[in-house]
Order: sequence, then structure tokens, then C-alpha cells
Amino acid sequence: MGWSATLAAVAMAVGPPLAYSDQFVSIIRKRSSAGFSTDVPGVLLFANITRCFYWLGARFQLALLVQSLLMIAAQLALLYVCLLFREKRDVIDPRSLQETEGLHQPVNEEPISTSRVHHRPFKLWQWVSFGSYLECIAGLIAVHCLLFLTLHWIPFYVDLLGFVALGSEATLPIPQVLVNYERRSTAGFRYTVLIGWAGGDLIKTIYFFATENNGPAFKICALFQLSVDMLLCIQTWMYRAKTQRDLQSNSLLREEPGLAGTRGLYDVASPEDS
Repeated sequence: MGWSATLAAVAMAVGPPLAYSDQFVSIIRKRSSAGFSTDVPGVLLFANITRCFYWLGARFQLALLVQSLLMIAAQLALLYVCLLFREKRDVIDPRSLQETEGLHQPVNEEPISTSRVHHRPFKLWQWVSFGSYLECIAGLIAVHCLLFLTLHWIPFYVDLLGFVALGSEATLPIPQVLVNYERRSTAGFRYTVLIGWAGGDLIKTIYFFATENNGPAFKICALFQLSVDMLLCIQTWMYRAKTQRDLQSNSLLREEPGLAGTRGLYDVASPEDS
């Protein structure tokens, strides 16, 4: 392996986990995780734990296994600070995904009240204690271990692991696209996140096609995720005028931590929406 290939492998392993360092620092600096979805770490933890078991059956690039292990560590740290600095109302009403719960809420309506919030079965991924999340993760790993030991010799099962792991991660930007479409604005969506997603997915796609031992699941899901990133870029350009008006209405909105659904996003309405 030449130095260029080694450098690419290191970048592939370290780059995606580092993309969330901005979010981590922002939450600590503001001492608030308001608006950030704990489902983001949840999806990534599920996807990368599943990908580790996929590696056991498919033995793809080692750099991608290291990436998954680093991403698991990064998302556990991010989840911990989200719970540490969550607002009191989130402790009383533990809901993790503010943006998707309010996805179809018109801009000029009042924020969702606690009486209208629908809890998931067993309050899945809506718990207060970090230990509850660790127990859930341990249960997921135990189920994966049992299934893998039983079915690892079946090629279809191994391929299914790959599509589940990579497919779930590929859907991560979709809630943001839906929020942007409904608001006709990207106010509240951090450009650093968009750059990290688009740049990382572009490099990832090139890497998957340029290197060997990467199954079709990697290539298909990478192309899908890159297409969603491009759609986000198009939305950023199309909705730039409305976004500017929203930001002028709330100059602090861009500083709120989070992805889609920052707290101020629900309160922003342009004069023409009034």
C-alpha cells in the first residue's frame, strides 16, 4: 500500500467521526443541547454497531471498521453531553427527536405541548439516564452476537447486515430535507454540518469505487446518501432569500446547537407568513 492509499485510509477512518466535533464543542460551550436530536447518535450507533458485525462476515476494508469503532466512541460521547446539558423540560418530558416530532407543524403555530407528545413504545431512546442507553446498546450487541453466531454462514444474512447498516446511516439527512421543504428555509441548519456531510460522503463514495473489497451495499448506499446531500445543497441555494429573512428575524438562530429543528426554528416566521 502506497503512502497515498495509506493517507486515504486514515482520512476515511478518522474524518467522519471528527465531523461531529463541532456539534460536541457547541453543546459544551453553550451548556445546552436544545434542538439537537439524540436520535442522531442513536441512528449512527445502530448503523456502526451493525457494520462491525457486517465486517466479521464480509471482511471489507479495515479502515471502514476502524471508522465504525471511532464513530461509536464519538457518538457515545456526543450522546452523553446531550443528556448532561439537556433542558429541564426534556427531563420532565423525555423526548429526543424534536425536529421530527414537529416536522409537520406549521411555522406560525405554537410549539408542541407536552400533552400532544406521543411517546414511543417503552420510551425507546427517550430515556433520562445515560445508563438506560448503554443497556439498550448492550442488548443490541447481544442480539447481533446471537444472530451472527447462528446465521453467519448464510451469504444472504451477511449481505442483509450490510444493507441494514449502510441503509440506516444513509437515511440520516432525510429529516433535514423534509424540514427545509416544509419551511422553505434552511435557517437553523448549520453550514458546517452540510459541508461535513457533503464533503465526507463525496470522499467516501470515491473511496468505495476506487478501492477493492467493498461490497455493492457500500456503493449503493453511498450514492444514495450523496444524492441527498446534493439535494440539501440545492435547497440551501433555492431557499436562500427566505433563510436570510428568517435569520434577520432571529439573529441568534444560526448559533443554536443542532441539526434540523433547532429550538428557534419553530418560532421563526417571515412577514409574508404572518
